[in-house]
Amino acid sequence: MSFNPYASESASRIKVRSDPKEIEESKKIDHPLIEGKKLDMSPSEMNNFTKAMKHDEFQSIMSEYVDEISDPKHREEHDQYLHEMVERGEMPPGSQLIQPEPGFCLKTTGKRMVSDTKKTFFDQKSFLNVCYHESVDKPRQVSCKGPDGKNGSSWQLPYRCSKGKHDQDNKKEVCMTYDVVFHSDVRNFVV
Repeated sequence: MSFNPYASESASRIKVRSDPKEIEESKKIDHPLIEGKKLDMSPSEMNNFTKAMKHDEFQSIMSEYVDEISDPKHREEHDQYLHEMVERGEMPPGSQLIQPEPGFCLKTTGKRMVSDTKKTFFDQKSFLNVCYHESVDKPRQVSCKGPDGKNGSSWQLPYRCSKGKHDQDNKKEVCMTYDVVFHSDVRNFVV
């Protein structure tokens, strides 16, 4: 066997056949809002969807749909569904349903991946709802020495963060909302 000094180590591991599922998965389109996820759409379906998004009628229908799912009057129905899940024991393992006390909201932007293969991103407006609840561990101050040898303090600030929820801002533009929950004692440091 001859040795090629210019070939990479993986040259001898070139795949000559691919699994049909891998080929099918590689043809799927990257999800524009969820990193690492693929849309279950063919390129032609995506092309048709993109064309439809340019029509005023489609945009109007889509806006009505987002308005409906974002309407606070549906909140009670959603909360009832969650409580039923708790009663039936259908909550995901390790999760707990809590009703945090509202605090304040931070507005920021986050980088969202458009294409995993092309590594392209866009800035998306995001809102962080800072809330408080007793079930989150209390903040702790720990005495320590800094790099310069001086005595100081280090803080441990436990929190819980929800998964991002697709929402819309007051201009009806799509944004992401996250709930970040701290122990109620943190409120004393913020105010």
